[in-house]
Amino acid sequence: MSAYAKLGAKAAGTILAGGTGVGGYLYATDDGMKRSFQAYSTFAPVILHYRMTELKNKYISSVSEEEWEALDETYAKRTVEKLGRLQGMYSKYGQTAAGLTNTLGDAWIRELRTLENEIPPRPLSVVRKTIEEETPGRRLEDTFSSFDAKPLGSASIGQVHRATLRSTGQEVAVKVQYPEAQELFTKDIHAIRFLCEKFAPEQVCTLEALEGQNKAELDYTNEAQNLLEIGTNMAKHGFQPKECLVPKPFGELSTKRMLVMELLPGPKLIDGMRAFYAAYAKKQGTTLKRMETVARKKFEEEGIPDKY
Repeated sequence: MSAYAKLGAKAAGTILAGGTGVGGYLYATDDGMKRSFQAYSTFAPVILHYRMTELKNKYISSVSEEEWEALDETYAKRTVEKLGRLQGMYSKYGQTAAGLTNTLGDAWIRELRTLENEIPPRPLSVVRKTIEEETPGRRLEDTFSSFDAKPLGSASIGQVHRATLRSTGQEVAVKVQYPEAQELFTKDIHAIRFLCEKFAPEQVCTLEALEGQNKAELDYTNEAQNLLEIGTNMAKHGFQPKECLVPKPFGELSTKRMLVMELLPGPKLIDGMRAFYAAYAKKQGTTLKRMETVARKKFEEEGIPDKY
């Protein structure tokens, strides 16, 4: 472990040591507190190492791009793996961060993107229970004539399965929220806020915006409404079906914890966007990575535009 990382570990240990009697009891009996301790002990040393490197770059000697990339490679994989194991809002914020290609390095983006659909899935029994709770009086087989046990993808607060509607025979995607998602959101957000306030206060503003966004995402009826609105707007302005397709939700089967929508073939949105901009970059005589590097440096130097 480097001297910086040791310093971070010591700082994290100081936080964990405070109130050891009460803290030890809560760690053993309170799942939210246990998750908080695990998060602090993992992330605090990483954040402090970056902070120390920033200070070195500002006051001692310039830190090269290669050194920053090496630092990213050192921490990205194991930190994101921890996010995946913690799940809940830790995974959710990591998933959101995967889209910040203009601010995070390639190593972080590469690892964070695994949180978009590679979180360990819940067993079918858990999914069945939620579906049957959201469709009172009906078994899963009453609603779907077929239902794939293996999910198409599993993310921070839910997973998606391929199924066939019994009523029409149409193939659909069924998004089912994890039973503990709502509870973990409340517990995790307090822990993440504390971590930001102590080690990255400049991120509190961003955290507050994400908190509101993620709270809305826990209600799948909001997503169903967004799909309808976006699909209508895309069709109205000529983008759908020529340039893209937005799946239509089935309102009668969409609830706060379950969303049923058309199953459409094609790449994920982010993959499609990256492919589009990679082609655009090639026409401009450059590469997508170079374009992202330029945008990242501009963001670092100029900050977020006032209108945002």
